[in-house]
Amino acid sequence: MIRLQNTIMNYAWGSRAAIAKLQGRRASRQPEAELWMGAHSKAPSRGLVRGDWHPLPALFEAEPACWLGERVQRQFGQLPFLFKVLAAAEPLSLQAHPNLQQAKRGFEVEERRGVPIGADHRNYKDANHKPELICALTPFEALCGFRQRVQFEQLIASLQCPTLSGCLTEALANADDSMALEQCFRRLMQLPADEAKAVVASTVAAAQRILEQGKAPDVDPALISPFVGALAWLPKLAKAYPGDIGVVVSLMLNHAVLEPGEALYLPAGNLHAYLCGTGLELMANSDNVLRGGLTPKHVDVPELLSVLVFEGRPVQKVRAQAVSDGCWRYVTPATEFELWKHDLGEAPVQIPVSDGPEIVIAVEGKARYRTDENLVELLPGESAFVPPSEAGYCLAGPAVVYRALVP
Repeated sequence: MIRLQNTIMNYAWGSRAAIAKLQGRRASRQPEAELWMGAHSKAPSRGLVRGDWHPLPALFEAEPACWLGERVQRQFGQLPFLFKVLAAAEPLSLQAHPNLQQAKRGFEVEERRGVPIGADHRNYKDANHKPELICALTPFEALCGFRQRVQFEQLIASLQCPTLSGCLTEALANADDSMALEQCFRRLMQLPADEAKAVVASTVAAAQRILEQGKAPDVDPALISPFVGALAWLPKLAKAYPGDIGVVVSLMLNHAVLEPGEALYLPAGNLHAYLCGTGLELMANSDNVLRGGLTPKHVDVPELLSVLVFEGRPVQKVRAQAVSDGCWRYVTPATEFELWKHDLGEAPVQIPVSDGPEIVIAVEGKARYRTDENLVELLPGESAFVPPSEAGYCLAGPAVVYRALVP
């Protein structure tokens, strides 16, 4: 087990206090949005080996079998996941991620065009896909995937906003549910700027009327209750992003509330936005993001449309499955990563053997690991890299730790 030094990303939506509080230090003067743990070229972690700090990619390149293991090296050729602490004080942009084929194609196209890798208008930063898991450390809110069509129609009707309903009448006339959702999204995203501002203003006014009155005129309150959480965000989003059509698009998405320990899995093509809270984000090793609004950054509507999956379905939370006392596992379809949680007591606990690399982070207490040379202690917010081992290893607490590994 080797200690890691990790980079904090200072995106504008980040919290000044959350990551600092986790690490036991004073709040930062600037937003701290994400703590990156891994080997992504944008911000690779550094590992402490024999008294010196080395970037993880350099260690992997020098001795891939030692640090990655033969299976992972053969299958992926790199550390296949990126592990983060994510702390949102403000909503993130509406976004989706490509599948592997789309990412390879998009990256190759932009490379041939000579688009600089750091250009603001570049869509594909690498050739990898980015399925991801977000696991809440605090109460966490998100928009996640398209609502079922019938729900969206109920929401439109309950708003009693002629400007919005008139805009979507033709699209909602489509008999196919997926096509109706796609046409609604296209219609909203392709509105001229002046018309988009009018639709946003009237929709937000209608939502505020409902929130203030507790119900819409002549509408059964029971029909409104499932949408109150989403409606409550509309004024906040409109204030942060005036006239942004993403404010209205947010109503097309499920509003999810996670309690600590609950998680969401976001496959390719899932339109989503994290709204607030702190969580652990685990994903394939990629930084590919296609945005759809609620951002001053580049929005490429045609490219976004090419990757979105217009399938309305309820939110499906990922709940940890008990493996043994004090040990839980989050199962997803991803081949690159898996998340485990351990609630450790003072007695050492044998960690299951893995033939691939792991990253361990402590979130509560003090996790202890004894090497041949010394005792490694991880305080909250500290992390370590664990190479493959035939013997496994032991951890002791009291502490709560999460492990990212290759299933």
